[in-house]
Amino acid sequence: MPGIQAVYRFNPIMVKKICPLLLTRPIYSGSYRSEVHQNPVLSSFAVLRLYLTQPRTAITKMLPSLYQKHLENQVKDSELLFFNLMIGVLQDIKEVSLEKIASPLPLPILFESRRKKAQRFLSLPILQIQKIWFPLIKDWVAQNFQTSETIYLVIDRTKCSQKNLIMISLIYDQRAIPIYFEFLPKLGNSDFTEQSRVLSQVISLFKDLKTVVLGDREFCSVSLAKWLRGQKVHYGLRLRKNEFIQS
Repeated sequence: MPGIQAVYRFNPIMVKKICPLLLTRPIYSGSYRSEVHQNPVLSSFAVLRLYLTQPRTAITKMLPSLYQKHLENQVKDSELLFFNLMIGVLQDIKEVSLEKIASPLPLPILFESRRKKAQRFLSLPILQIQKIWFPLIKDWVAQNFQTSETIYLVIDRTKCSQKNLIMISLIYDQRAIPIYFEFLPKLGNSDFTEQSRVLSQVISLFKDLKTVVLGDREFCSVSLAKWLRGQKVHYGLRLRKNEFIQS
């Protein structure tokens, strides 16, 4: 059966126990479509069935070709399959926690084993923003922007639960695409050192383009403006209502 070898290397027990279910149930047809919507496990089964019944290239339809190209060069086949399973689960449950992810994963092992497997996978050294996300962004920008174009980056900070998050996003087609983020070890506003640190992580990705950094009142400081000018980056930083510019 085409593609069976990749899954068998991934988990022989999984293939033995799940194959009958996958090969006898249609994917996204009739009443099964509503079942998939209600049960994330079944939609993850669909990903496994694709591996079992189609050539290996069929799995590329699960991710954009640019993502697939980079991932194939960075991770093993078994890790790529598990990555697709996790993406399928995340799209269904729309929650990010090890317990929520592990529960619907279609692996015939105990819940705690699934949780540890997901934890080990997410701890892989390659799964870092600089190693796996930056190369993707760099290639995507090269495909979608000309060197003469202007690119807009937004720096912003938000409180997520009890976490203080500072993020750099790229504006494209009226959407903000996350590029880089850090959790600050404190609550409240960020300072110049933290702002310049996160910006320095991403500016080099767009060195061939005219880059403009946008920020709200928190980021309107003379120090940051001077630093951005030194990086040959344009900026638009919102002034506080009690501040004025003197020429």
